[in-house]
Amino acid sequence: MDTYYNTPEAQKEAEQNAYVDWALVQADKYGLQVEVVWSAFKHKEQFPSASLKECFQVGLDEWDI
Repeated sequence: MDTYYNTPEAQKEAEQNAYVDWALVQADKYGLQVEVVWSAFKHKEQFPSASLKECFQVGLDEWDI
């Protein structure tokens, strides 16, 4: 299990998680966490191959954050 943490996949996952954390903090400043998450999920539904980071970028953009 320790070897997973040193892989490019793990690094990418960590970067996406950090971005999602940041995005949720930004959304919370305006009381729009639920709306941003909903928009991100709707984007993922329309574009299944989209990354989590891309989905949250869209969610923030849709709410002008």
